[in-house]
Amino acid sequence: MKRIFSIGTMTSISDPCPLGTLQEAFELLVLRFPHVRHSAVFESDATIVDAKTVKYTIPLVPSKTNG
Repeated sequence: MKRIFSIGTMTSISDPCPLGTLQEAFELLVLRFPHVRHSAVFESDATIVDAKTVKYTIPLVPSKTNG
């Protein structure tokens, strides 16, 4: 199955490692999007888009403020 990822407002990020595991794809996404480094994605997080595509939504960690 084809995988796509969603991070915040970016809703259609292509799979950087289509032949690899979900973890390998996530590690490559962290290189492009370092702000998701402390998030996690699991196989059970998949939502079916169509018969050939699943979508994984990677949650953003809330920003911290001083004060």
